[in-house]
Amino acid sequence: MPTLRAHSRIGHWTISLYDRHQPDLPDTGLLLDALAAANAGEANSFNHGLDAILQHYTRTIGATIRRLPASSTVSKLYHDRARPHGRLDHYYGRNPILLRLTGADSIRCADLRETTLMVNGQPRRLDFYALVTTSVPP
Repeated sequence: MPTLRAHSRIGHWTISLYDRHQPDLPDTGLLLDALAAANAGEANSFNHGLDAILQHYTRTIGATIRRLPASSTVSKLYHDRARPHGRLDHYYGRNPILLRLTGADSIRCADLRETTLMVNGQPRRLDFYALVTTSVPP
């Protein structure tokens, strides 16, 4: 991850200024470059880079995650999404197909409560349909 040089608010906007990824090689090291290289047969390099990115996100989120009252969140991103008849209801309320498997099999929201998911090597069950149809206080 490039070094963060500056971070400030300007009105409703937040500006973050980072060092260039590889200053001696402009316009390289971008995700699109990695995808193009993987399509050209360099999948191992892409997988290694993707693993590094995901590990960085895991460390960063793990170090900074905390509970906040709803009043401290950006309502358009969180509250409006979860409120009754909000975007989660719009996206998932009709029990759409979430994942198409090989052949004709598929998994819908309601199927998740009877599907065992492996998360960090641990089996988990999620009643996704009940989760997205539960009311959120205003």
